Amino acid sequence: MKIFSKMSKFLAVGSLVVLAGAAQATPINVGGVVWDPDSGADFQSNGNVYETFATTVGDTVTGFGTVTQYNGLTVGDFCPGCELTFTFSMELITATPLVPGLFLFEFDNISVNMFVDDSPEYSQLSPSFADASDGVLFLSAVNNGLLTGTAFNLFDANNISGNGSGFLDVNGGLAESNFDTNGKFNGSDIQFNSSFIPAQVDVDGFPLFGSVDFAGDTIPEPGSVLLLGGGLLGLYMGRRRRTKKA
Repeated sequence: MKIFSKMSKFLAVGSLVVLAGAAQATPINVGGVVWDPDSGADFQSNGNVYETFATTVGDTVTGFGTVTQYNGLTVGDFCPGCELTFTFSMELITATPLVPGLFLFEFDNISVNMFVDDSPEYSQLSPSFADASDGVLFLSAVNNGLLTGTAFNLFDANNISGNGSGFLDVNGGLAESNFDTNGKFNGSDIQFNSSFIPAQVDVDGFPLFGSVDFAGDTIPEPGSVLLLGGGLLGLYMGRRRRTKKA
C-alpha cells in the first residue's frame, strides 16, 4: 500500500508538471497579438523605422515605426485584424570621430512604446507618427545601459549611414509580465539592433529611415500558470486528506 501511495503521489506531481508545461506551450493572446512563447524564434521581431536627425550632441532624436515580423510570423498571423506599431525617443550624448567621416556615437535616455491597434491605419506609403502612436499600450521600455554604434557622416542628413545596438528594460504595457524576464545582459529584458540611412519616402520632419530588430524571451501569463498549478495541487491535497480519513 505504501508503494502504491508513493507511486500515486509521484504520478500526481508529475501530471502537475506536465500540464503546467503544456500550458506554457500554448500560444497566448495579449491585446490581439498572438505568439507561442515556446517557439524557437521567441522573442524575435523586426520592423522599419522613421526618425529625426541629430545636428549636434545633446539633441533628442524621436521616431516611429511598425513591426512587420514577430516570432517569424507576418502581421496577418501575429496580429490578425490589428497592427503593432511603436514610437521612441533618445538623446545623443557623445559623438567621437574615429577616422575622417566615421563616428562612434552613444545615446541615453531611451524610451520605447509599442501600441496594438484593432483599427489598422498605419500605411507604408504614407507613414505618420500619429498613426504609429494610436492604440493601446502593448509594451513600454527604457534603456539598460547606452545605445552604442558607429555612423558615417553622422551630421550629414543626406549621406548618413550607421547602426547601433543596446538593451531594454520593460516597464509597462499589456505584455509587461510576459517580457519582464531579466534574461539578457545586465538583467535586461530585450536586446535590440537598429540601422539608418536617408529616407526615400518623404515623411515631413523624419528624414531618416531604417530597421530595428528585437530579441529576447517571453513567458505566458504567470497568473494563469500558477492558477493551473494551484488548482491541480489543491485537487491532489484534497484527495490525499480523504484517503487518510478512510
